[in-house]
Formats: sequence, C-alpha cells, structure tokens
Amino acid sequence: MSKIRPEVAKRRIESFEKRFGKAHLYLAYHAAFPLSLTPDLLYRLWANFQRDIHGEVLGIPWVAVADLLLSSLCDEVGHELYEMDLTVRNGLLSRLQEDEKFGQQRIHELSDFLLEYVQQQLLSDDPDIRDFAQAQRWTALAYTQPSKVARELELIFQNLDQKDKAELLRIASLTETFAQPLAEFQPLLIYARGIANFARGNLDAATSKLGEVFEERKQISVAGVSLPVPEEIKANFPPPQVPPSKKQKSSLLSLFTQWLIPLNVVSLTLILGVPTLVLGVFHSFETAFFSSDKNTSSPTPQSLASASPTPAPTASVKKDGNLVENSSNSNSNLVENSSYINSLSITEIPITQEDAVKLIKTWLRAKQQILAPPYNSQLATELTTGQQYGKVNDSIDWLRKNNAYYQYGLQRIDNVNELAVEGEQATIQVQLTEEITLFEKNRNINSNATDFKTRTVRYTLQFVDGRWKIASSQVVE
Repeated sequence: MSKIRPEVAKRRIESFEKRFGKAHLYLAYHAAFPLSLTPDLLYRLWANFQRDIHGEVLGIPWVAVADLLLSSLCDEVGHELYEMDLTVRNGLLSRLQEDEKFGQQRIHELSDFLLEYVQQQLLSDDPDIRDFAQAQRWTALAYTQPSKVARELELIFQNLDQKDKAELLRIASLTETFAQPLAEFQPLLIYARGIANFARGNLDAATSKLGEVFEERKQISVAGVSLPVPEEIKANFPPPQVPPSKKQKSSLLSLFTQWLIPLNVVSLTLILGVPTLVLGVFHSFETAFFSSDKNTSSPTPQSLASASPTPAPTASVKKDGNLVENSSNSNSNLVENSSYINSLSITEIPITQEDAVKLIKTWLRAKQQILAPPYNSQLATELTTGQQYGKVNDSIDWLRKNNAYYQYGLQRIDNVNELAVEGEQATIQVQLTEEITLFEKNRNINSNATDFKTRTVRYTLQFVDGRWKIASSQVVE
C-alpha cells in the first residue's frame, strides 16, 4: 500500500467531492475502513450504510460504487481488487470520525460489519484467501480493540521464520498500515519497521531502527512478548557496557563503609562517651546490612516482564484439546501471574452472583496464557479444580504435542442467569458469544475447531483450599 504526501491526498479527496458531491464522499468514508475493496464488498457497504447514526438518509446513489472504484481515490491492485493509498485512507477515516453524522459509533458498526463479512473466508482452504481475510479481520479490530490486534501481531512476529523474507515483509508492511490506530504501541511499530528494512536487505537501517527498542540484551520485549532479533542484526549491536558511575558509586560506598563510619564512631566516643559508642556500632551494622541487601536483591527487567499487561481471550474443552466455551471483555488485560490471580480470589461463603461472574471473567481472561504459549498451567491450578482442571491439563498436553494454540476474536458475555448456591458448591449459567480459531503447525487454521457462535454454558463452582474455583463447565444445547 503506497503512501503519498498529505497535501496530495487532501487534493484528491477535495477533487472527488467537488466532482461527485457529498453523498459520494460519504460512501468513500465508509469504503476507507476495509484494508482492500472488491466490487461485492463495496456494494454491501453501500447497501448497509444508507443512513447516518441519527437515522437520517444519506442519499448515496448506487452508481457511486462504480464511480468510487474508477476514481483517483482507488488503485486496482489485482483482478477486481482495489486499494486506497494509505494517506488517502487515513484522511477519509479521520473525516468519518470527526463528522457528527458518524463518529466513533459508525467505526464500531463498520467493525462489526467487516468481521461478519470475512467470517467464511477465514475458514477457506485457500491460504491466500485466509491471509487476506485475516488482514481484513485485524483491520476491523484495530480501531475498536487495538490492544488485541497488537498482541496477535506480536505473537505472529514471534513465530515467523526469520529466513522467510517475503512473509516477514508482508507482516511488517501490514503492521505499518495500522500505524494510526496502533499509535500507542510504538515499540511494536518500530520493531515492524526494523524488520521491514531487514527483509529488504538494508541491514544498517534495520540495526538503527531495532536499536531504538533494544535494551542491553539480545532480545526485544514488547508488552511482555519477546520478539526475535535476526542473527545478522544481533552481530551489529555493540556489547553492553557497565556505566562508570556505577563503579565510582561502588568505590565510594566501600570507602565510606571501611573508613568513614569507624572514624565517626571513634569521634563520637571521645565526645559523648560510651552510650554514643553503642549507637554508633548499631548504626554501622544497620548501614552495612541494608547496603548488602540493596546490592543483591534488585529486580532485573527479566524478572518484572512476566507482570506486563497484555490483551485478553478465552475457552474450555470440547475434544482432542479443542476448547469451545468462553468469553470476556476483549479490552481487559490478560492475567499472567499467580500473585495477580490471588488478588482476585473469591474467598467468601456463600458466593454472590457478582463474585461468581467475576471468577468466570478472571478464568476467561487467563485462558490466553493457558491455551497458547507459554501454556501457563499454574494459572489453571489457581482457578480450576476437579474435572475442569483435568480437562485443561489434557488440552495443554495436546496443544504442546501438536505445536498448536488458540486465538480469539469477538468475545462477549451476553446474559447471566440466576446463581444457585448450596454450601460450598454453586452453579451459574451464562450466555457467551465468541470467535475462536485453532492454529496448528505452520500457523495453519484447523477449520473444524474454528467458529463464531453464541452458546449457553453452565459452570459449577467449588470452594476449595479457601477460595472458589471452577470445577466443571458444560455447553447447554
């Protein structure tokens, strides 16, 4: 996708409006949302968005579909396949969001429309069609769930073959097209630009760009995900050096400990006598003790990385490791460590409906870490028991053995039925809508375990080890 100068893009948009009128421009606003266009997709956009968010008719004529595709706003890049220049596209989307007729509400409506439109294509046997549909799916989510898209792109980068320059360039270029909605994820964008330079053979530019997010170690970490650095780039990074200030500080501390404190003790003794000697000795001991503690116990960046927040998915077991039920707020952060889980533990008896839903949501958020690398079984131990615990561990074993993982799109808790509590056991039924994709070896999608459905799920909760856990879950037909 090319990128012209902003002033050129502005002139093209203004020229299009002057030639065809405001109604045509409204269609162009909507057409800028998908990454690419086909006549069928643009016609469906025309048919589905004939009114603004206030219900007022926009009056877009059907001929606007052909007029737009044949205008200077669109470039034909394949058979019945069109794209807008990135600057033109961003300009039109900015106008859409700023226009009181549309705003952010229309962005969400377009996102839902595009997700539904590409659903069947995601299940295609043709890998090119699947890749195209996945790109459109990311487009649909980038403006409404940017953290989710960033997380998925990070995982894609993490698993790419560094020798496959064409695929590296494709994913890096695709990431760049989301630069506007992913503006808050600058480390990811910088990494993608560096990888794009590497794929094109420009090692100096790649080294310079990746150096912006490289932190004195042979890896780059973005939102808790370690992204690989090509070996050719690693060799160009200078070895880490210990700043002289640290050595100086260490020398001063040693000098202070060895000479100044004893001298201070002697002086105080001569002036104030024995009571001060006791206090001086205690002060020397205290200083030495805490200095030693500070020098040996400082946390490293690696030890803190596991607590980094990341986006959320979910699931539960069906067969052959397939997970079918789950949902959560897609904008929530993933649960990544047991200390955070402990802070969310439900320990009161009897459990309330609010706390039961809270437990389910915590479990659903944690599943992305359980059912995808790093396959965190500790989270399963903290949140599940009995049959549910056994199922989850079987799933982890199956996923690891088959080099597979789950990925989720739209996830939503639509309805919660009344909670039934009996002593240390409770049952609650919820309605979940979710989009789930199983990736197997070489990132191939298993269509048999991939779908987008609304299900009713019954959870059984058990009070175990001083807290409530999920004991079982069952999809209710």
